[in-house]
Amino acid sequence: MLQTLELIARFCHLRVSDVARAFAWSEHKARRQLNSLERDKLLLSAKRPERTKVYGLSARGRNYIKANSSQDVSCASSLKYLRSLGNYEHRCLANQACLYYCDAFSYSTEFEIQTGKAPVKSLAGKIPDALIYTEQGVIWVEVERSKRNEISWADLLNWFVLVFDPVYPEKPILSDQHDLYIFRLEFYCNRSFIQSFFNRLQAKIGEIRAKDLMDCYTVFTPLDFAD
Repeated sequence: MLQTLELIARFCHLRVSDVARAFAWSEHKARRQLNSLERDKLLLSAKRPERTKVYGLSARGRNYIKANSSQDVSCASSLKYLRSLGNYEHRCLANQACLYYCDAFSYSTEFEIQTGKAPVKSLAGKIPDALIYTEQGVIWVEVERSKRNEISWADLLNWFVLVFDPVYPEKPILSDQHDLYIFRLEFYCNRSFIQSFFNRLQAKIGEIRAKDLMDCYTVFTPLDFAD
């Protein structure tokens, strides 16, 4: 029970499928656990329009963790997030990226990054959607669901070139204090984004350099990777 509450505290809100993935449970077992915690008023839930149920900590659940665990849950009450579920699909994909790697590596969720509980909050003005800590370095996760306008494309490419071009082929420093380096930049996106990213980067720095940087630093994962 405590492990489930601690997990949700890290992500802010999770679905049945997310909890099942994290603990290698069947969805039936995860659903029973979550419904039981909700009946005990340790969790809150909300339904999305597509009828997916989303669970987050109640104040009682947060207090239970504080009494039984050393985990910092000062920002973990989910009521305001469950009322709005703003940018819900984006958050779900960022969460899934962490859960995809959770068996092998530690990670910082989008919620932890946004609430100051990760070792790093931003780099050169950009905030990651998740951070995965591997033996080779940090995977910086970017979820790309929305169509970018020209200004946001320019911001992304300027950041990419600023961070990666000067150090190629070495790993850029993410945090001196924590001795963290970026191993790769992993985009969760559709195919049109991949082509557009390359075309725009090529126009900015030339075809050869664009290929070098992308081959060295980027990975593109389809948005439906967890289906």
